[in-house]
Amino acid sequence: MTGWMLVYIVIKSGVPYAVNAYGPGHTFEWMYECFVAREQLGADLWHKEGYFPLPPVDTLQDLSLIHI
Repeated sequence: MTGWMLVYIVIKSGVPYAVNAYGPGHTFEWMYECFVAREQLGADLWHKEGYFPLPPVDTLQDLSLIHI
């Protein structure tokens, strides 16, 4: 049986890793459930869309330090 998996990408020492947000092997039966879980995870963890800090190694926690 296939399902939907919610993953986030962690880049450590320049190497990207995909991590299942709900633990190894956890899947959602429906795409909609996965999207709802993504929105809830974002609301629970961080107020900036698509960015979830991982302290203490996260150097971008304060995005105001980035000058464009």
